[in-house]
Amino acid sequence: LILADVFGEAAEKKEVDAIANSMREAHSTMSFASMELLASVITFVPTVNELVPHIHRAAVDAGGATTLKHANNARELLRRCVIGLSANPSVGLQPLTVYCAGLLSTHLPPKRGGAASAPAP
Repeated sequence: LILADVFGEAAEKKEVDAIANSMREAHSTMSFASMELLASVITFVPTVNELVPHIHRAAVDAGGATTLKHANNARELLRRCVIGLSANPSVGLQPLTVYCAGLLSTHLPPKRGGAASAPAP
């Protein structure tokens, strides 16, 4: 529901209505605050994978990095997830570190070059 409000048809309709009517209420959304609240109350270990991958998938399906608006919406949803998770008492350091390492290894491009770089003196 949150992702549909931010990326889906409802978001497009709000934008068109806002332009047509010049009403501030038409383009406001509480979905970002809802995402923060949701992240602050979930149990981290089994359910964090229900939040972050769906944000990524919804952003890609809605236009992804091709539109600045969708990229900014995805960035704001992820920022609100971070705020919520930082206030969540079920988030432990070790599971969070493992989860972040998994995200980085999945989404960062592999290192290029055959030779290992020598440490700087």
